[in-house]
Amino acid sequence: MRKIIFIVLIVCSAAGLGYAQERGDWYVGIGGTLFGGGTMLGMYVNQHLNARWQVGVMPFARIYNFNDGFSKNTSTTLGLNVNSRFYLARGRTLLPYAYTYGGYGESYNTFEYPTSITKSTDRFFNASLGLGVQVLLGEAGWSVDANMGYLGYFGLQDTGSFNTYIYSIGLFKRFGKKRQ
Repeated sequence: MRKIIFIVLIVCSAAGLGYAQERGDWYVGIGGTLFGGGTMLGMYVNQHLNARWQVGVMPFARIYNFNDGFSKNTSTTLGLNVNSRFYLARGRTLLPYAYTYGGYGESYNTFEYPTSITKSTDRFFNASLGLGVQVLLGEAGWSVDANMGYLGYFGLQDTGSFNTYIYSIGLFKRFGKKRQ
């Protein structure tokens, strides 16, 4: 299953990047979030539906390693979210927005102790909503992005569920038509 999810993530990202360059009105970017002791990276491929509305996909990944000399914990998380943004105002430099996303992911965990090794796979759904601002950097289509929101994590096994606040920063590039 890990190989299938990885292949889907790579295909979605590559197809979105290639299509973004020839189609127009696309935003492609990468965002990072400190989450659970590691950094979660998401690749955004968003299509503008109109001047204020974007929808897209966001493949994400996280690699976490912990070693205290006695035990070792290694975790790799892969997943795919569908996301949407609605721009609340259209400024010349600042673009405030509301966002939402949700999707599916899997975490592959290995716990090593001096006398044993335990492996597990956690499957989950996640959903988030929040507010952000995009800061335009000149006329070439580049922008930086920051947002904060509320994340729900819903484990599909006995791993449980939780809610937390989440913060993200990112770098985006717009392809296609100039913003009006």
